[in-house]
Amino acid sequence: MTSNEDFAKIVEMDDKIRLGEATHEEKVIMFEEMKIMQSKRKAIKATIEVISEPVTVRFECPYCENDISSTFNDFTDRIGEVCDWKYTEIECPECCGIIEIDGVDWN
Repeated sequence: MTSNEDFAKIVEMDDKIRLGEATHEEKVIMFEEMKIMQSKRKAIKATIEVISEPVTVRFECPYCENDISSTFNDFTDRIGEVCDWKYTEIECPECCGIIEIDGVDWN
């Protein structure tokens, strides 16, 4: 029996029990059949993907070693989209040194 047929049979059994149309013997048989159907079910593997949203951009100024951080949204508003960051120049708010973005690490 296919899983669709199993599902249809379970729904039919459930409806009959809910409507009070099943005898005690039918309930026992249905319960046993449902246990057999459940034992035949096999687990299918799935990979879980955790979707995370960038929140903060952080880096250290190579001149003054100041730890610079900004919300992701503020940073993209000032610098542009992530695809445009590489080789973009920004100014350190502490020492006014010009910093060129060489790459992006995602943590």
